[in-house]
Amino acid sequence: METEITERSRSAVLGMRVISISEGLELGQIRQVVVTQEPRVAGFTVRGRRARNDRWLAFAAVSSFGEDRITVESQKLLSRGNGFAMPDRRRRGPLSLVGSRAFTAGGRVIGRVEEFSFSTEDGRVLWLEVSNGPLRERLRLPGRFIIAISPQTVMFKNDALDEAISAESTLRSGIDAAVGAVGEAAGSLAGSTMQGAKKLTANLTRLRDKGHSDDVEEPHAGKKPMEESRLCAEQETVKAIAEHAEDEGPAADNSQKEPV
Repeated sequence: METEITERSRSAVLGMRVISISEGLELGQIRQVVVTQEPRVAGFTVRGRRARNDRWLAFAAVSSFGEDRITVESQKLLSRGNGFAMPDRRRRGPLSLVGSRAFTAGGRVIGRVEEFSFSTEDGRVLWLEVSNGPLRERLRLPGRFIIAISPQTVMFKNDALDEAISAESTLRSGIDAAVGAVGEAAGSLAGSTMQGAKKLTANLTRLRDKGHSDDVEEPHAGKKPMEESRLCAEQETVKAIAEHAEDEGPAADNSQKEPV
């Protein structure tokens, strides 16, 4: 059974497939996540495969959030309406937090919103990731400190920075965990490789010893035709030398018996 996740980031939801339960159809993919001024996720724009215009899926119409898909009871829950049903730039309409500038009530500039996460149970914005330039540290600010939002601005309480968490440290923790897992996997792989190498060496040694024993029992077994020809030629040569020696042997003896 697929476990429903209670917190999702905007980037994780973008591109997710929308599936209707009653029809069993894929209705499209999430194109945009929009929020209200509370702040809370109002819903999603869905881009279909053939539809030219995006359709609107209200957050309340979502049945569940899975690992890679969102389910709804019926395709009829997706509308093509305008006004509040679709995201716009009006003050009281749904908004997109990403790209908005973040300030504190005291006038301190925090940076620009680059990411946010929300609860899949009620749509509340839980965290915002704010960056003040490409070389600055990214901060995760709790959504409960938001005072107000507008199309271009997010206003935080002054003590929001006291509760901020470094997004880099969170990412670094994830990377460290991944590195540890890779290290364990590599160690296991190295152990398996060493055992495999030992087994291969033992097999090769056994084959080598078997080959030596076969050579002792059958010296001429497995000789190539060329080697057999060479042996025959050597035997003929030895035989010819022996015959020649027998022919010349008596003559040599008689020459030694002649008087001086």
